[in-house]
Amino acid sequence: MKATEESETREIEAVEAEEGQNLIPSTTQMKDPIMWVHGKKSILNNCKTIHVQPTAPEGFEGEWDDEAEMKKVVSVDPYEPLLKSINDDSRIQITKTMT
Repeated sequence: MKATEESETREIEAVEAEEGQNLIPSTTQMKDPIMWVHGKKSILNNCKTIHVQPTAPEGFEGEWDDEAEMKKVVSVDPYEPLLKSINDDSRIQITKTMT
């Protein structure tokens, strides 16, 4: 799998094996948590997997910079990296009331 972070669509693409190349890992390799990644886009604070392009508010006068406004939105609620390792997940805090 290969992630394209730069594009606006943030897609995950399959990587094809070259002739004679084996891309299927063994069960011994798969027991290691480093081999496991999230294959779906993460859910953002806006409860979606993408940010909607902000538009100028009604009555706005002046120059509206779409790119700068989108950077502001993403800086407040950044994307998680595609194909993020499960080792990078936040740990769950267990409390007395959760037992």
